[in-house]
Amino acid sequence: NATLEKMAETLFRQWFENEDNDGTVAQLINIQNGYAFKSKDFRENGSHSVIKIKNISGGIIDIENTDFVESQIAEIVPERFKIKTGDILIAMTGAEIGKLGLIPKTNNNLWLNQRVGLLKEKYQGAKYLAYLQLKSDFGQDYIENTATGSAQPNISGTGIENCGFPKLSEELIKEYSHQIGDFFEKIILNLGQIRTLSTLRDTLLPKLMSGEVRVEM
Repeated sequence: NATLEKMAETLFRQWFENEDNDGTVAQLINIQNGYAFKSKDFRENGSHSVIKIKNISGGIIDIENTDFVESQIAEIVPERFKIKTGDILIAMTGAEIGKLGLIPKTNNNLWLNQRVGLLKEKYQGAKYLAYLQLKSDFGQDYIENTATGSAQPNISGTGIENCGFPKLSEELIKEYSHQIGDFFEKIILNLGQIRTLSTLRDTLLPKLMSGEVRVEM
């Protein structure tokens, strides 16, 4: 996955390294803000996970170690706050501001918490171009310098959308998005397989250690 992302970054730099950031990532995406769940509604287990800033880790979204809400709460949350496989999230507040992560392949019920932004693409694959720009040194410097608040830095969805990016035609956006998207589709699939294998390992290992399950040699 690291190799695939580096290949995507290399291609991205080849395209845009010498280009002026005379447009913005708003050509590519809108930012969907998260839902204001009430802290009293959070549970330690359940079937509806709430993704918070703490779940964005190392470019990946941890969809296992989450807080949960009951079905009655999830039923009243608008559908636009639901997260799916391949979505990209960004932290919009606190010490981790600007941190981004991908949702691995999953069938889990996932919901977007407040102060976490969802990159909603305008063209198929365009979110990956925005991801690479926001994750770059330029993008991270922009977020740091644009954020307001001394004790608790914050950035708005509009603030993120205004991050500079080369001004492109619709045709070029679609072409670049398609090419870069191929790398990330493989990464997302791999992340899902890794999660499945990790779960299997965590289930089987204690049983092997206890002798409950034996391996025939």
